Amino acid sequence: MEGGYSEFKGTSFATAFVSGTIATLISNTEEKITNKNLKTFLKPYVKDLGKKGFDEEYGYGLVQIK
Repeated sequence: MEGGYSEFKGTSFATAFVSGTIATLISNTEEKITNKNLKTFLKPYVKDLGKKGFDEEYGYGLVQIK
């Protein structure tokens, strides 16, 4: 095979990107992040997709650094 692109879907491919984004956000804050406050901490960095709020297709949405 000589290069090219492939398209994949699913959470297993998104996990590495989301984990890296979350690690970057956490490393740039003085706030103590715990498993109990992580969802609240991430809320400003999530773009809601699909139906408002959590849904089966997009979950809570797209995590992004602004």
